[in-house]
Amino acid sequence: MHVNKKENPRLRQLLSLFPHEHVRPIQRAALDVVATMFESGNRFSILEAPTGSGKSALAFTAARYAGTLDDSEDFDCEPGAYILTPYNNLAAAMTSDFGDQGLVALKGRRHYGPKTACNYEDAKADFFGSVEGVTSYAYFLRARHAPKRQVPNLPPAIAG
Repeated sequence: MHVNKKENPRLRQLLSLFPHEHVRPIQRAALDVVATMFESGNRFSILEAPTGSGKSALAFTAARYAGTLDDSEDFDCEPGAYILTPYNNLAAAMTSDFGDQGLVALKGRRHYGPKTACNYEDAKADFFGSVEGVTSYAYFLRARHAPKRQVPNLPPAIAG
């Protein structure tokens, strides 16, 4: 593939953080856009891509990259990212795929049951203590106590 522009050094770093052995061409193109986003100082992104294109891996890669950033900008933020999904089952699927690489999921208190309040508190502490976390939009919008992150949200599954 011929590329007319110089490769963004952030793209190389993003590619090194990709959670799978191989990056598909559409994923590389998306990561190039993410690299440009970070280069321009944009802290928010929405990725809309078809089912099966690998949005979750892209969101996790961007979250991992955000975990390498420090607070040297004008923002009072912790390193890392919150990945937001419309449904808890997508968060569970991402945790199944990337939990062994550090991704932590959090659901609302009611999903942990009345006899498992300490499980919820432990899950909440793990989530807010992690660099890369995934939760639903509904939970995040109610979570006024969430620490600010370098990249507050990276939705992986807008288009399913």
